[in-house]
Amino acid sequence: MNNTKFNVVKYFLSVSLIYLILFFSSNIFTEKTVAIKTFNYDDIEKRNIFKKTDSYLIDIEYPKINNYKFDKIIRDFIYNEANSLINNNKTNKSLTIDYEIYQKDNIMNIFFTINSSLNKKFIYKSFNFNTNDISLVFSKITDSNMEKLKETAKKKYTNNIASQIEKIPTNDIELKLTDNGIIYYFNYDLFDNIDYTPEFYFDYDGNIIFEREFTKPYKIAFTFDDGPSEYTKEIVDTLKLNNSTATFFMLGNRMKYNQEIVKYVIENNMEVGSHSYSHKNLNNISDEEILKEINSTTIIFNEITKKNIKLFRPPYGNANNKVKSLVPFPLIKWNIDTEDWLYRDSKRTYNHIVENACDGCIVLMHDLYPETLEAVKMVAPKLNEMGYEITTVSKLAESKKIELLRGTIYRSFNNYNLPF
Repeated sequence: MNNTKFNVVKYFLSVSLIYLILFFSSNIFTEKTVAIKTFNYDDIEKRNIFKKTDSYLIDIEYPKINNYKFDKIIRDFIYNEANSLINNNKTNKSLTIDYEIYQKDNIMNIFFTINSSLNKKFIYKSFNFNTNDISLVFSKITDSNMEKLKETAKKKYTNNIASQIEKIPTNDIELKLTDNGIIYYFNYDLFDNIDYTPEFYFDYDGNIIFEREFTKPYKIAFTFDDGPSEYTKEIVDTLKLNNSTATFFMLGNRMKYNQEIVKYVIENNMEVGSHSYSHKNLNNISDEEILKEINSTTIIFNEITKKNIKLFRPPYGNANNKVKSLVPFPLIKWNIDTEDWLYRDSKRTYNHIVENACDGCIVLMHDLYPETLEAVKMVAPKLNEMGYEITTVSKLAESKKIELLRGTIYRSFNNYNLPF
């Protein structure tokens, strides 16, 4: 009987203890939730890890707030990167990590840039937290945005890269929030045969942003001769998506029958120059014929766009003293000739531009060939990674504070090669 009473008392004590534990646990959880809901963005502390030895250098900055869940996720990521470097057998290793933070509504975006000597290029990593409960949001990209992104990839990048993007899980996409929208990054190490980071920029309504603030230390002009053609619009789209512009030296007889393409080029902030009416060698024709080649194209362009021609590229690059005296525009030649018309090889065109690129250079291509379109898709993001802004001839000259004079030949806008 005594045992029975003892067991009953023991039972009630146990039940009471369980209720007490649940009660306090509930209160503790509620208190934590309230604290998180009143999360103060200004309370974030910047922390630094710096360690230098004979074999490696580590310099890491990361954010810290007084929340164990948040801090552990960030700390685990940081120490995993550091340990990966330390445990690697290479010598003279280095690792630098810095971060940016942006908050949009209840989403806090922490975007890390990882510069490791073990990688060919920068690697990006983002964490997106719901500030109401500090839950980790793996991806904010919608199905609709993902479909737009895949379609955009076909215009911006090569077919090979676009097909690889279609297969990458959304959890592997790194997000960076900005004032105007979201930049989606695909780290290069997810791809075969690529050495730059594909990226896309959407506004918060899900529309692709073509232009954004873009500051690069070097500038280079892309020029395309002999168009417009069936590939011109696609080249324009690729340039836009890579935050680039170019100058199209068009033939009057092609403008005449491709007026919508001419308008499209102008409407998308590209530049159009004259390449004569029918691509005759101006050195070998009469004064009257030269003026006809020039004036016909000028009139056609004005009738189509209500704008005026400002630049001229002589066919074959031929311009003797007579031609220079008759042409009422600056004459633009080039110092990087891809010979894309001869080889019709996108990889060769890509290599030639990358190997010879310089600040102030003018690149010659032709918007007549699918191989040139593919080369632009390859080289535009690569040059961006190398620190180049791809721009028009006029903007390049302006950036170098060079006044373009009529009848004067320009091959490039760098210090050792202007004017000719």
